[in-house]
Parts: sequence; C-alpha cells; structure tokens
Amino acid sequence: MMRPFITLMLLLLLSSQSYGQQIVIDDSAQIDDTEIPFLLYPSKSPKKTIIWFEPHYGEFSSQPVATALAQHGITVYQPNWFETFFLPRSYSSPAEMDGKLISAFIHYVKQKEAGPVYLIGAGRGTVAALNGIAVDSSYINGLIALNPSIYLRQPQPMQPVEFVPAAAECSTPVVILQPNQSTRIWWMDEVENTLRISGATVHSRLIPDVRDGFWQRPDLTESEISRKRRFHLDIMAAIDILETLDEK
Repeated sequence: MMRPFITLMLLLLLSSQSYGQQIVIDDSAQIDDTEIPFLLYPSKSPKKTIIWFEPHYGEFSSQPVATALAQHGITVYQPNWFETFFLPRSYSSPAEMDGKLISAFIHYVKQKEAGPVYLIGAGRGTVAALNGIAVDSSYINGLIALNPSIYLRQPQPMQPVEFVPAAAECSTPVVILQPNQSTRIWWMDEVENTLRISGATVHSRLIPDVRDGFWQRPDLTESEISRKRRFHLDIMAAIDILETLDEK
C-alpha cells in the first residue's frame, strides 16, 4: 500500500531538480517465491535499458543521473537487492547475493524492454552485477563499472589484493569509469586483468578532478558539481564504447 505514496513523493522530488519532471515508478517483480522491489525511470522514447546496481551506501542517491538518462532515451531500472535478499548495507553483502536470481531479473527486464540491456555497477554494486553475469551473460550487452570495488575484502595500501570469484568469470564487455581522485586507482591494472580472465574486453576511462562516488556525495567540490550535471553523458559515452566492444 505504500508504493503509490512513495512514487508520488519521488515524482514531486524529481520535479524540483534541474533535470525537469520525470515519472518514477516504484514497482516489484515476482520471480518464483521472491519479490524484487525496484524503481523504474521510464523513457518516453526508449532505445536502450540500464539496470543500475547501487553500492552498499547511499540508497538510490543516483536518482538525478537516472532521471537524466531517462530523458535521453534510456530506461533505467534500480532494483533494491539488499531488501530482496534481506541483507544489511555492508561491504560484504553484495558478494552474498544470489547470481541466479539476479540473472532471472535481467531476463525479466529483457522480456519487457526492446533494445539492448546494459548493467551499471556502482562501487560495491559491481559485485552483484558480476554475480548475475557469471550465471548467464546472454541477455547483457555490456557492463559499466563505476569506481568498481570487486575485491574479496577491503584492500590495504601497498598490499596484494584478492577479488571475488565472479570477477574472473566475466565474459561481457566492460567499460570502467574511474574517478582519478580515488585510492582504487592504485589497483586498476589488477582489476582490468582479473576481468579479462574469462574473455571480457575491458576499456577504462579516468574521470578527472572527482572522488569516489562523486555523483552521490553530499559534500561536492565545484569540479564534482560540474561533473555530476553531465555525468549522464559520461555513461552514454560508455554505452557507445560498449557497442563497439560488443561487435568485436
């Protein structure tokens, strides 16, 4: 009974943003015995679809970016995997998310939407996306990894890192969008090489003058405010790259 009210509140909130009015639907998918709640940002003239995997912090704080994408012809789904799997918003939780159910949801979206389907993994959300890819990548046209955190445990400076098992099972093209003011830049080579183990083509782009998760930080610098306003264009450019990688 709460979902229509939440949808109205989201609509009123997003109407006040600089992106203009955007309908947001608070919905859920029933897959076997599991309900998967999600926010849907429908595009009036959809050409492509994104499934956005949120990090373990900042619940749905990427709404302005998703809104801008929808207004540029890209429908966005934002499932709440933490609620789906009854897991806390902790660093370790995404690694525990069942790839079979995630893959089934990707199939559900593919049946509803025309055109290619891309995944966005933000921070630790990339782990959940990789869990789904490891099960079945046939419905996925590519992965955009935003400042990906795909380590088995939080890495320490100057120490070797280990990765979650699904990172070595990726077979779909990947574009990494990496803020250059993040410590994760130290392990970029290891991240790229691990994702390539099962044949994924990986392309990385550095985003200058921004920190981790800048698109959802409350304490933005002037450079981050400017970049956030056009971050949807970075994502759309990443999709263009994925289209060329997918053809190889």
